[in-house]
Amino acid sequence: MRPRRIALLTLAVAALAAGCGGDDDGSQTADRFDAERAFADLEAQVEIGPRPSGSPGSREEVRFIVDRLRDAGVGDVRVQRPYANVVGVIPGTENDAILLGAHHDTKNGISPDFVGANDGASGVAVVLELARALPERVEGPSIHLALFDAEEARGDRAFSEDGTRGSRQYVRYAREAERRGEPVQGSPPLSDIDTMILFDLVGDCDLQIPREANSD
Repeated sequence: MRPRRIALLTLAVAALAAGCGGDDDGSQTADRFDAERAFADLEAQVEIGPRPSGSPGSREEVRFIVDRLRDAGVGDVRVQRPYANVVGVIPGTENDAILLGAHHDTKNGISPDFVGANDGASGVAVVLELARALPERVEGPSIHLALFDAEEARGDRAFSEDGTRGSRQYVRYAREAERRGEPVQGSPPLSDIDTMILFDLVGDCDLQIPREANSD
């Protein structure tokens, strides 16, 4: 792996370690990653209430993410359609891309009070804080951010058939970008995406992350 990817992965893992309060001496584990600020973003999302795709809560969540990314200085922040993926880019000096992702919708039908603190406000909060912690321009691959909509299956539909609608849309645009030779709706050409780091269910203070058998 190139040094830039190693540095980003180190920052990401340290961010998760800081999520339950950082080191015992109160210092932040990752350079400039503010765990308390990230947790405040999690609380703000929970305060919105349930956020299933297409709901009023989802629309408020999308506005919240857009505002936070723009405040962080992220470039080309936009909302893809029809599923409301919020995307942006931290430009780099190389043509290839690292993708940082999380999903912002919550599962509908679990209970009227389910607000998805861990699934998936925690991942969104980490990505937002990484957007603040990283420089506005990086040496190495560009860093693309994608906060996916419509990742949860609706009702009792099978996840394999009805889940990941937002991320599949992102890939469709990336394939179109491949044909055009330029980004489409904020998705870079598919072959440019060299590495992806997905943050999902990362808010547990007894966090265990087993190896994902489908990843390399």
